[in-house]
Amino acid sequence: MMTRPKGYALLSWRNLALIGGSLAVFAAISPRSPLNAAEATPPRWHEGKYVGAGKCKNCHSKEADGNPYGHWQKMDHAKAFEKLSSPEAIKAGKEKGVESPQQDAKCLKCHVTAFEAPAAVRPAIDPKMGVQCESCHGPGGSHIKARMAAAAAVEDEEESVEYKPVPAGEVILPLAKTCTACHNQESPHFKKFDCAERMEKILHLNPKRKRDQKKVIADLCK
Repeated sequence: MMTRPKGYALLSWRNLALIGGSLAVFAAISPRSPLNAAEATPPRWHEGKYVGAGKCKNCHSKEADGNPYGHWQKMDHAKAFEKLSSPEAIKAGKEKGVESPQQDAKCLKCHVTAFEAPAAVRPAIDPKMGVQCESCHGPGGSHIKARMAAAAAVEDEEESVEYKPVPAGEVILPLAKTCTACHNQESPHFKKFDCAERMEKILHLNPKRKRDQKKVIADLCK
């Protein structure tokens, strides 16, 4: 029997049959400091293959793991594209010289995941699903491959009830600059960005991994 890779999450082959994607890998991002008006806007997408939230759902919709997919569905992020058709958005768009917010890159770059990325790396992205998991966690293609390889390395097909973190660097949590890539003064609806307040609304920690939510938020907002 092969040994389980240290620190790897165990996935069953039943889950792998459903997998096509999940959260993501991406390279280290900018230092942890809030973005102010004088700083350049950080990138809104990162290198890698995007798979779409529908694939993330396959492994990230269990209540026992905190159901991050279900949490995302309740967020404004999931309705970001839809909101571009609202009377308020159309009015704001016209004030900025935008006739159709749902068709203009000025709006779509922040209301659709990886809109500015090359089409070849985001074929699975449905713009109608708005701001999806990978806007915060990076492109998920490499994460899928790593999890499948980890599962293939073990014989035990039973799901682990114990939390097994993925290796450091394979997935990330969003930092303040991840958010301010879009929540900045380019937006016609911009309000002063309060990182702690926003993080509290979107944070979806796995209950199997015991952490202090306030400390997690403080670390993300450094």
